[in-house]
Amino acid sequence: MVNSQDQGSEYDFYGDIGIRIRDTEERQKIMKDRILLIGQNLIDFKDKTSEDVIELKKNIEMIKIDM
Repeated sequence: MVNSQDQGSEYDFYGDIGIRIRDTEERQKIMKDRILLIGQNLIDFKDKTSEDVIELKKNIEMIKIDM
């Protein structure tokens, strides 16, 4: 027969596992959100840089024409 002390430690063990699983899931969700944000920032930076390069090329062409 299982005594109450053994049964209590078993419940603590499974409760700890549940907490660990929730913590891990929360960490994964936070990491996913951060990675998506970083990815979006990279895309925005690339777009802005491309626009800047196009603007610089136009300016160079205008300077060549003026010379």
